[in-house]
Amino acid sequence: MTTLTASDHGVFLHGAARNFTREDVLKITWDMVAAHDRGDWDELARLGRLLPMDPDLAISIKKVYGKDNLLARGHDLTEADLKFGKGWLDEP
Repeated sequence: MTTLTASDHGVFLHGAARNFTREDVLKITWDMVAAHDRGDWDELARLGRLLPMDPDLAISIKKVYGKDNLLARGHDLTEADLKFGKGWLDEP
């Protein structure tokens, strides 16, 4: 089993927190492309939340839109917790 990390495939396409295989991530990614092509924005968002968010993207969203907005999105922030520490959301 190959576990992917953020550095392997850029923004949010990793799965270390849930032990996604490369095949799992690629399937979810292609399903996201198909949902986009159909204009199924709810499904696209649902699929995107399956994959842990890239830590640098998470902290950027927090800085621009705020902690509450980031949390309301429902993304998996496990990788950001690992990179920045458990209290990163409460820091200014």
